[in-house]
Amino acid sequence: MKKRLNNIFDHVVNKGLILSKFRGELQAKQMMEKAGLPRSIIIRVLANPERTRSSDWS
Repeated sequence: MKKRLNNIFDHVVNKGLILSKFRGELQAKQMMEKAGLPRSIIIRVLANPERTRSSDWS
């Protein structure tokens, strides 16, 4: 997998994973959209949490 070049997006993805697990995918999606994460990344992260990077929160 590609290394994330944007540390802000890295933080947003991790926060999204946490929100998804504890508050649901809808809140995670809304937070990531508000933070400006590209829709394709949001979909990939929420649809395939098992494929996240080993450095991501799990």
